[in-house]
Amino acid sequence: MSILLPTAFEVQLLDELEQAVDGSCAEQCTFQDRYWDELTAQERTPLAKAAVKRRREFAAGRRAAKKCAQRLGTPIDRLLIGSQREPCWPSQITGAISHDASSALAWLAPSEHLRGLGLDVEKASRLKRGAWRLLFTQAELSLLEKSDDSELALILFSAKESVYKCLFPTVNRYVGYKEVSLEPTADNQLHCVTNEALAEESGVSDLLVWFLRGPKRLATWTWLR
Repeated sequence: MSILLPTAFEVQLLDELEQAVDGSCAEQCTFQDRYWDELTAQERTPLAKAAVKRRREFAAGRRAAKKCAQRLGTPIDRLLIGSQREPCWPSQITGAISHDASSALAWLAPSEHLRGLGLDVEKASRLKRGAWRLLFTQAELSLLEKSDDSELALILFSAKESVYKCLFPTVNRYVGYKEVSLEPTADNQLHCVTNEALAEESGVSDLLVWFLRGPKRLATWTWLR
């Protein structure tokens, strides 16, 4: 059975997001079959043959995003998928959507003073060591080898997902995992450095990423002014 009210983790995360960027809005939405039926025909078409689980995740994310947009005074009637599976935000809004096995979350803000927002939510677990060399730079691998934090690999992975979402409106492409390198710099904070090619392309050499741990979940987020 879906949890109808936000969990303590979600309440804290939503508050952290809205405090991080003035004028932003964050919302949570659980998975309900009826949300799929609330989508427009254009929104449903790309996922018409998708599994029920994927439809629920997609619909919940769209519903959370539309709730945010309503609160911002910029209602969204439909939120379509772009050529690279990204949400097609109206020009006056920037945002990010994420989900794990528990719920979907959306974070939106007016685009006037922001180039992008990034948000990722993950089920807390150990990231399989066999995937490390595909995801992390040599500096990150060295960091992981020395760390006694069993969740650090997942935190770094999640942070890369948030950075990708944040930079997408600027570069309009997928940002590879090894195009950025991260290291913890303070409690609940990471410093992200882009490689030379991405820095030249995006005009962004570095940015900060925040993270929040829950009993069974974790989240990362970032933004670019």
